[in-house]
Amino acid sequence: MAKEHLRSHTGLRGIAALMVAPVHMYCDEFVSGFDRAVLPFLNSVLAVDVFFVLSGFILPFVYHDSTGRMNATWRKFFVARIARIYPLHLLTIAIVGVMILVASSKGISMGRPYYASDLPPQLLLLHAFPYIEKWAWIHPSWSISMEFLAYIAIFPCMTYAFKGDRSLTMKTAFILALCGLYALTYWLCANSDANAAMGWYAVGRVTAGFGIGFLLFKIHQQHPAISIRIQDRCDWILIVFLTGYVASCFKLFAFQWLILLVPLLVLSLTSNKPSLASRVFGNRVMVWLGTISYSVYMIHTIFGKIVVGLSNRLPPPVSACRRAFAGRSVCEPTAGFFGVLPAV
Repeated sequence: MAKEHLRSHTGLRGIAALMVAPVHMYCDEFVSGFDRAVLPFLNSVLAVDVFFVLSGFILPFVYHDSTGRMNATWRKFFVARIARIYPLHLLTIAIVGVMILVASSKGISMGRPYYASDLPPQLLLLHAFPYIEKWAWIHPSWSISMEFLAYIAIFPCMTYAFKGDRSLTMKTAFILALCGLYALTYWLCANSDANAAMGWYAVGRVTAGFGIGFLLFKIHQQHPAISIRIQDRCDWILIVFLTGYVASCFKLFAFQWLILLVPLLVLSLTSNKPSLASRVFGNRVMVWLGTISYSVYMIHTIFGKIVVGLSNRLPPPVSACRRAFAGRSVCEPTAGFFGVLPAV
């Protein structure tokens, strides 16, 4: 597979990272009249699941040979992956630590307590794991904790389970089952009024998303005729996906069912053929955004809290959540210098 095939994937990752930020701003509501402007982004919680799908696709692309076996040692794999996520994770924790000290010295309310006891599991990237479930100082890092789970458990297990050439029927059945797991995770989360970014709900999301992406790559690698058919319909898939996304924002149907279209969209973007989708996701700006997407994703909440805390001209963030997501709030009801913490 040529490296150019991943340009559109990189662009998609960049757009997904940008779509998360407006929801955090919406929950803070420090801009008057922001409600209408943010409407297209209300379901951008799906963007985090797209991250998982893309990670599942890209890792076997990088680390598997044509037979599905690792082309590097597991030691090199783990070192490379930790080097990818841990330095920025550690930096953002340090920044928030400084903010906490400054706010405390000035007598400024932090909106919610930041416990030192929550720090060790964050440093070990275990804070979103079941039975630990510590609220992170940097909320988006819950998904980094789940990425870590994918690196140490899901990717090795799937590498072993799908080594060699498995049947297309088997791969398709597993993808559909994982889509069902994704929908079930959100359904259970909504009906139990739980946080979809913690514990077994977070594990369900990363298992479904990462597993779908992994199997998509195997289909692309081992069943090129099927992959080409999907690639040839790339623009139509993009149009249908965008239409479905807009419809879900107007609550015409539950947005989590869009996960059924995400595999088709990701697989279709492996094409090098000129298309609307390749122009949208593969241009230089989108690829650049995708390259810095991890930084955008981790830093934007810190930036938002600084803006809210230092702007005397702006009204303080509201303490009540702005909307409900499938029967539960997407924001924690906290206010003050550090603003409201969304649950995406």
